Amino acid sequence: GSSNRSILLGINDAASAIKQPTDILIITATPLGFNTPKSPNYDLCSSIMRNLHDKGCDITLSECFGRGDELTSFVNMFS
Repeated sequence: GSSNRSILLGINDAASAIKQPTDILIITATPLGFNTPKSPNYDLCSSIMRNLHDKGCDITLSECFGRGDELTSFVNMFS
């Protein structure tokens, strides 16, 4: 599969591990297909969103196109 599909499978695994309602922020440096019904990954994106909604989560999606270096720096602040 594609690298985007692999990213989505990781997000799906994380979403499946959530046991209580919580605020969720999904940040990505590339469009994964959440807002594109014709995307080959839209089915998985829809499943992730449905899973989180069913758990009562408040979800924010931020697609930071072309800002991968900034996103990497942000994530590295937490390690």
